[in-house]
Amino acid sequence: AEGLSAATLALGNVASSFNVINLTILHSNQAKMCFVDPPASFWRCQPSLLVLYSGICGFTACFPYYCLKLYYTRKGRDAAAKRKLAAGLLVQVVIICIAAVPAFDAILPSGSCRKHRKYANTIGFLNTVILCSQFLPQIYTSYKHKGSGAVSYLTLGLDGIGGYAMVLYRIFGTAERLSSWLPYLIFHSSEFVVIIVASYFEFYKGTVAPAVVTACPALLCHELTDGFPLIVKGGKKGKGGYPKTRSIFARIFGSKRQKSVESLVNYGHDYYNSSDETSPLMSHNN
Repeated sequence: AEGLSAATLALGNVASSFNVINLTILHSNQAKMCFVDPPASFWRCQPSLLVLYSGICGFTACFPYYCLKLYYTRKGRDAAAKRKLAAGLLVQVVIICIAAVPAFDAILPSGSCRKHRKYANTIGFLNTVILCSQFLPQIYTSYKHKGSGAVSYLTLGLDGIGGYAMVLYRIFGTAERLSSWLPYLIFHSSEFVVIIVASYFEFYKGTVAPAVVTACPALLCHELTDGFPLIVKGGKKGKGGYPKTRSIFARIFGSKRQKSVESLVNYGHDYYNSSDETSPLMSHNN
């Protein structure tokens, strides 16, 4: 979970839920028509609900990321951070549940789209604002972390390319208004900014996160990485004295040497603080 901004994940969850709420209210009348003459009416109305289904899929794909970051944040060394993440998850759930009340009312037999139209427009506006600023915390985190950490270049890249294709379709295919595609252009451009910032430090500056080196002193790196040392003696150093990474493909797709970085974060700190006489540190000193 290192290098992954919790604020960006939380904003993504709220934004995607607001999008679903907005679409649910705007399509509430259509949803009711699905049950006028079932099952024929149910299948006839499905094409008009594809946009709503797309929003629901986006929310269900986005929400687990925050839960995974919470799960993989270690209890011991990062106990305070884990408590903050848990509190953040609770806040997100409360916001989403409260915001969704009018949407549930709109799809009831007594509800209607007209009744909650202004609320739907407000939620849609808030979603637009969040979309435009969602990746700002991640850009800052990638700069502070001096790399990508747990951020996937492939995921951001594919999502950005697909988003640009959608924006081009809205501009030239359906000739939609500026307000309908500009927020998505900013959103997907921010994904590429994250890639550029993280790539700058990893492939150009070639730095390794300071937290990794702190967790594993140089004298332990060979023992902890099974012959694939993180600290390369005599190698070129990046900013701050950390060694430069050797392969762009290793950083994207992983390698035995790069996987050793994860092992250092996971248990290098425990070795360093161990008072056991059999630990590598104690054996070296003795």
